[in-house]
Amino acid sequence: MAWVALDIVGLRRSATDGASAALFALGAVGVQESWLPGTAPAPRQPWDTGPYPPLPARHVLTAWFEHEDRPAAIRALGPWLDADTTLVWRTEEEKDWEAESRAGFTPIAAGGFVVAPPWDAPEGAILVEPGAGFGTGDHPTTRQALVLLDGLTGRTALDIGCGSGVLALAAASRGFEAHGIDIDEAAVANAVHNAALNGLPATFDTRTPDALAPADVVLANLHAELIVRFADDLMRLTRHHLVLAGILADREPLVRAAIPWPVAQRLVDGEWIALELRPA
Repeated sequence: MAWVALDIVGLRRSATDGASAALFALGAVGVQESWLPGTAPAPRQPWDTGPYPPLPARHVLTAWFEHEDRPAAIRALGPWLDADTTLVWRTEEEKDWEAESRAGFTPIAAGGFVVAPPWDAPEGAILVEPGAGFGTGDHPTTRQALVLLDGLTGRTALDIGCGSGVLALAAASRGFEAHGIDIDEAAVANAVHNAALNGLPATFDTRTPDALAPADVVLANLHAELIVRFADDLMRLTRHHLVLAGILADREPLVRAAIPWPVAQRLVDGEWIALELRPA
């Protein structure tokens, strides 16, 4: 089935509620707000502590209909439009969103590990059910951490900021007694699900690093600012190997100053740095 889409380009933000009500009265099945080209703010990073920038005065409001009725739409929207607003009609073919979503997740190889979705997994892969922003192993920082983990030995491992649990599951697959923590309860639930999916004994909860006992290997795929914040805990928790990933190149000196341990391994992938440090 094809849908008729109407883009109201340059709509005053103050007119959004009124225009949306008019669109639904016309039979719209849904509406969506989006940025005008060039007005989207830069992604907010964890170290950004200032106020959010003000929203632009104008944006794009899109509505979807089963049938096109331009005269009715123009009449209904008239009070909410002005000379700087443009109506753009177009046709959108219905998509198989599940198939498109699945196509975006493919097996990832890093070190001696393979991370894959359940529907496309080679034998021996670590299965990860994609969750909302919890990590599927495809980010360079996760791959770097997996490469550094490969070959490390020990009995226990901690995954600090575990997300979907990829690193803890990788450690568990190598025989480590692995535990992961994350402040996001939904991420922890996703990690628990992935552990069950793999039949691996990794455990997960929402405790903070100060509540944990030391482990042979500590894995922390975090932004540099968080690594610095938790530096004392990370050093206290690490018996033999501390694997750090998620470090932007220009912030590596901050991390090295906060944890002044010898570097056993260092990986570079574009702007990302990963380190394996060992207690002096």
